Amino acid sequence: METIVALSSPPGPAARAVIRLSGPRALEIGASLCGVPRPSCRTAVRGAFTACGAQAPVLLLAMPAPRSYTREDVAEMHLPGAAPIVAEALRRALAAGARHALPGEFTRRAYENGRLSLAQAEAVMSVIRAGDDASLRLAAERLAGKGGRALDAASDLLSSLVADVEASIDFIEHDVPCVGREEVIERVAALAERLSRAGSGAAPADDAPRVVLAGPPNAGKTSLFNALTGARGLVSPLPGTTRDALEADLVLGYLLVRISDAPGDAPCEPGPDAEAASRGRSARDRADIVLHLRDGSRPFNAPALDPARELLVITKADLGSALSESKGLAVSALTGAGIPRLRARIALLARRRAGESDSVLSAREREATRRATDALERARRAAADVLGEEFIALELREALDALGEAVGVVSSEEVLDRVFARFCIGK
Repeated sequence: METIVALSSPPGPAARAVIRLSGPRALEIGASLCGVPRPSCRTAVRGAFTACGAQAPVLLLAMPAPRSYTREDVAEMHLPGAAPIVAEALRRALAAGARHALPGEFTRRAYENGRLSLAQAEAVMSVIRAGDDASLRLAAERLAGKGGRALDAASDLLSSLVADVEASIDFIEHDVPCVGREEVIERVAALAERLSRAGSGAAPADDAPRVVLAGPPNAGKTSLFNALTGARGLVSPLPGTTRDALEADLVLGYLLVRISDAPGDAPCEPGPDAEAASRGRSARDRADIVLHLRDGSRPFNAPALDPARELLVITKADLGSALSESKGLAVSALTGAGIPRLRARIALLARRRAGESDSVLSAREREATRRATDALERARRAAADVLGEEFIALELREALDALGEAVGVVSSEEVLDRVFARFCIGK
């Protein structure tokens, strides 16, 4: 097992910075950088780190395995947050044999070493990204294992049912059924109800609300995206400039949202433009909040909107549009007019959407739970239609595999890579 290192605190100038190491040589490397003996127990030791010809005070926190976040030897260096000092400390740690940690690798090691369940590992990111009290409460409940306990209980009950049905197959020649069809139907219905309660809620609890800028080509979507996020997406008077959705995090006070600039939606011949338009519609359909952009310098028909999640934004207000703002919110990406009001409206919609959610399951868990529920329904139909026990067992196994993925018992590398790719480096 390699020793990994990363800056664990936010990058940039600060009073203090935290550099984290985990692995078999974490304590050795940390102690050598701080000029102190290698700690043999859980302790905090004051030392000094020499960089750029000067000594900086440093605090080394030693956390030997298994009483650490990753259940490996962990060392944390707390030192001044000046960029040259941090860069030199990382350089020396790498030179001593550590390697740069991948995004989410500390939390992934915590999961793989049994410190956290997969649901709790996802909840770590939920806590970090929580933008309001409701999101933080749900994330804390997930980190405490609330959603996982509900799925674990359902998985245990389903395992018992699978065992009973498969035992009936084993003893079929002796005409000794271990479980009757009516009992199977009742137990499947109870399981489906349990999963329905566990997966209820208006939105996933782990992700920042997704905001999509939608509209026809040349409605000013990319210009507005740049104005809101500070990005530098390509802007052109030619239609179809945006082929793939641009994404960025947008901080609104204490609220974090994920905003996307989707390709324009317009009828077109089969080809790249049609594929781009299809991707734009898909992003719009998955969004929590949709901003429908219309060019205010040209006549347009206002779309019918759902006020709970949609907002009409009239762009290019600097061109002197005579359209009434009662149809929507007028903004200018060029002058910045209306941008503060738009940010406030997005924050309001996002807070309302977050307040609607009462689910402590992640999007991944909810999808796995949905597949388990579908398989349970197929098993119920098989039992009701008096099909053979092997057909019932097959569908119950499908449901059990889906639940296993939800609780992290059955997790492919692809699933794990997808979960931990959303983490930042150092977590």
